[in-house]
Formats: sequence, C-alpha cells, structure tokens
Amino acid sequence: MPTLLAAKALILAALWWQRRRTRDAHMAADRAAAQAELGQIAAGVPHEINQPVAAIAAWAHNAHTLLVRGSAAEMEAALGIIHGLTQRIGRITGALRDFARKSDGPHRSRPAARSADRH
Repeated sequence: MPTLLAAKALILAALWWQRRRTRDAHMAADRAAAQAELGQIAAGVPHEINQPVAAIAAWAHNAHTLLVRGSAAEMEAALGIIHGLTQRIGRITGALRDFARKSDGPHRSRPAARSADRH
C-alpha cells in the first residue's frame, strides 16, 4: 500500500507543478500583452500632445500680433482656440492618468517626498 500512496503523491505533485507552469505562462502572456498595449500608447502620445502644443504656439503668436494691431475681436477668437486646444491636451493627459490608475490598481495617496524618491 505505501507504493500506491507514494504514486498518488507523485501524481499530485506533477499536477500541481503543471498547473503552476500553466498559470505562470498565462501571467507572462498577460504581462506581454499589457506591455505591447503600453508601447502603442506611448508611441501615439507625443503626436497627440505635440500637435495641439504647436497649434497653441502659433495661435499665441497670432494673438500677440492681433493685440499689437488692436484687433480685440480677432484676438478674442484666437484665445478661444488656444483655450480649446489646452482642453484637448487635458483630455489626453486625463485619459493617460486614468489608464495608469487602472493598470496600477486602486489609486492611493502618498506623500510627495515618497513619490519623488521613486523617480
């Protein structure tokens, strides 16, 4: 009877190790998929932010020129466009912040000094 018990123990141990390897493989695949998604996001962020930033710079220059000319109504329109572009950047960075919080688990406040030490 001890050999039957030993055989059962070996089978259970082999099953446990197989399940663990399978779980580890799934976790590795999940991490790889998350990293790929993060890479795609990181590749698109510079364009999505640089485009409105460049437009803000151009419209700010135009607003200054209009101010010098005394064209208040046109300057007001230019400033409205600048405001809209800054809101666009805010939506982009807000979406990134939300993504980071989702992937990082629940957001917890931490003292600024501790946050700075991590970077």
